[in-house]
Amino acid sequence: MDLGDALRSAAAAPWLVLSGHIHTPIRWKDRCGGTLTLNPGMNPNANAKVPNFISIDSTRLRAFPFVDGVLTDAANC
Repeated sequence: MDLGDALRSAAAAPWLVLSGHIHTPIRWKDRCGGTLTLNPGMNPNANAKVPNFISIDSTRLRAFPFVDGVLTDAANC
């Protein structure tokens, strides 16, 4: 069973899954049922001073991606 199958079949799926495994994800965010999945991806700049990261506002259930320390998608989840 893969992650998507597990989330779709879970009796109580989590609202958020954080991942760092996929180096070049197609999207930084996606939904699987009611679960939001986030992956900052690998920074293609080997000399980057700051790794890719996602800032999460768990109170408002929003997420913001950063690449090289710069916000890359002003639209949030």
